Amino acid sequence: MGANKKIGEMLVAEGIIGEDVARRVLEEQKGMPMRFGVLLVNSNLVSEGDIARALSRQYGLEYVDVNKLSIVSEALLAIPEEMAKRHLILPVRIENKTLIAVISDPLNIEGVQEMEFSCGMKIRPLIGDQR
Repeated sequence: MGANKKIGEMLVAEGIIGEDVARRVLEEQKGMPMRFGVLLVNSNLVSEGDIARALSRQYGLEYVDVNKLSIVSEALLAIPEEMAKRHLILPVRIENKTLIAVISDPLNIEGVQEMEFSCGMKIRPLIGDQR
């Protein structure tokens, strides 16, 4: 797991961006309330999938392509749609009283906890992009 490694370092090590790009975006990020990965995506330097795959490695979570998922309606009904949209969390299926859900931000612990409270189940997060 690469939790000690910053996402920019991971992207450089994997050859997705160059060190010069990482330094430039870090400089742009100063004083901005925007995450490094979001700046890269907004600048069309990487895809959301690139960031999601790096986050999955960084946090040791499974990466899934949301466009290839089979979503079970029971999972969708487990939490209010408004809550899922607000936290960018996509419920996928229920296994052994655990809600399997795709998240775009593994640091959104409050969102996961709110959803666990709402549905009365533990949530096992998967990482996927927002589209």
